[in-house]
Amino acid sequence: MRTIRKRKAFTLIELLVVIAIIAILVSLLLPAVQQAREAARRTQCKNNLHQLGLACMNYESSFSRLPAAVYLVGVQGGTMNNIGEGAYDCPTGTETGNIHMWAEMLLPFLDQQAVYDTINFSVPMGFGTINGGPVSIPGVMSYTVGQNFPAISNSVIPPFICPSTPRSGNTAIYLNDWWVSSISGSQFYNAGGVSDYMAPDIGGGLHMGRSSDTMIDADQGRNEGLKLQQVIDGLSNTILLVETADRGNQWSMGQFISPSSQSGQTDSNGNPALGGGVWNDWQMGVNIVRAITPGSTFQTGRQNGQCTVNCNNQWNIFSFHAGTANVLLGDGSVRALSQNINAFTVYNLLCINDKNVVGDY
Repeated sequence: MRTIRKRKAFTLIELLVVIAIIAILVSLLLPAVQQAREAARRTQCKNNLHQLGLACMNYESSFSRLPAAVYLVGVQGGTMNNIGEGAYDCPTGTETGNIHMWAEMLLPFLDQQAVYDTINFSVPMGFGTINGGPVSIPGVMSYTVGQNFPAISNSVIPPFICPSTPRSGNTAIYLNDWWVSSISGSQFYNAGGVSDYMAPDIGGGLHMGRSSDTMIDADQGRNEGLKLQQVIDGLSNTILLVETADRGNQWSMGQFISPSSQSGQTDSNGNPALGGGVWNDWQMGVNIVRAITPGSTFQTGRQNGQCTVNCNNQWNIFSFHAGTANVLLGDGSVRALSQNINAFTVYNLLCINDKNVVGDY
């Protein structure tokens, strides 16, 4: 007699249990994977700043000075009333308002000599239209020649990009209405690879890349950045560069904030933008770090407070790393600043000769 064997199989309930167990394991694993990925991105961000620090030191070895934060190339006798005013507070002439910045000077030391060679230092770094062309601001500065728009607008410089910053692409075009256009009615665009790093200031104070007495003194292209011996407080106690992620848009407490109600500015895709989001924008060398109240936005103003890290990317040192932001010190080391750091400690780190003792932070 032939024996009939019964085939074994999962019941529906057993299958559902297995699926539920797998789902639980995946849900437990995903946060660990995300944390590992962010740790890798944070490490890459630190490596970027290390590379920028090395470029600064190589620049200093070549020219006996650090690169200045911003320059008015060729202007003789030009004065500055405050940050950002070089574009409209200089003697009239063909070279008035010829603004360039620290990131351009570092290109040859970042294996970007080809990009550096495309820059025309006899005209400003900027464009008169969204598609290029010379800068022209009636009564202030007017040029007949512009930068090489295709070369500059497509120039992505990897060391300037923090991988933790959420963005859809690595190039952008921004209208600098906040400074130049707002005072003249003219259009002034910056285009190029995005940047998440800035040379900061505290408003009239001194720091590594820029000081109140050597801010814009670069006639005939002469470099007037600081000499290392001018850093009285010590290189390890002085900030050189900071993270200010995605300054072409406004973020507050990790949330995207549209600045359109304040200025109506948009980028080439119609998205709200404040300018300062690309490596060749001079605003990345003149913006002030302010202590604000957490949650303040560009519209609500820079309210008095203690927050100098990760509260708003228009006024703060800012990153998309949870609880911290990276800074480059003058000795080439990189530190992660806690978002709870005391504002006066940050100010002490931004000054080169306040002679205040910087404790543990």
